[in-house]
Formats: sequence, structure tokens, C-alpha cells
Amino acid sequence: MRLYGVYYEHMVVQGKRKHLLAARVAHGPVELFNYTEITQVLPTGLVSAVVAGAILAGTGGEGLAERRWYLRRGTELVQVKRDNFAAQMSEYFKDDPATATALLNKQLHYPDMLAIVQGYNANRLAAGAAK
Repeated sequence: MRLYGVYYEHMVVQGKRKHLLAARVAHGPVELFNYTEITQVLPTGLVSAVVAGAILAGTGGEGLAERRWYLRRGTELVQVKRDNFAAQMSEYFKDDPATATALLNKQLHYPDMLAIVQGYNANRLAAGAAK
């Protein structure tokens, strides 16, 4: 589905419907999808106690956001897990040694997913053009 120029897709991981629409935020050899949900609404006065990167403006105050990332290479859709992020992503990007090493050395983190995928896609496209 396209809405205001943004492509959304129903996430189905390993044949299981996730019952959510995620926005495609990166397109290329690997596609990146994002689903963000406000999980808790806080009174406006509590904003200073919250990490700035996790604050979203809302009509009833401020909210904490829970972000989920999904990757697709070819037809396989994979949900990115926070709990074993470095191990999962270094395996996923093992064909790009620099990215895999940066993930294992904890130089790249869950919030860096967009930059990780954009860098990987740029490397893959440059490698393809060099052939």
C-alpha cells in the first residue's frame, strides 16, 4: 500500500502474519522496513526523564516509542531482534566483512539499522558496478 508516497507492507515472517503494516525506509539489495508504536503516554512534565531518542510528540503529552525493524533480501523477511542483535546482524551481513566486523565489535547498534542497510546497499551496488 502507498500512502503519501510511502510504501507500507503487511509483515509476514516465516509464514506467520505479524498483523501490522511497516513502512519501507530503505530499498536496494536489502530492504528495510520499520514499524513504530507508541507504547506509553507520559504527562508532558516527565519528558526530561526520558531518553531523547525515544520521545514522540503526541496530543495527550509525550510518548515512548517501540521501534521494530524488518529486513528482506530476495523473498525472505526477517525480524531484527534486540536481544542478539550483533550476532544476528553480523550473520545476515556476513558477505560484507566490514559491516559484520563493526557489528561484532559493537560499533553499530539497533538504532543504527537505517545507516547499516544504506551502507550495505551502497557497498553491494558499488561492487556490482565495478564488475
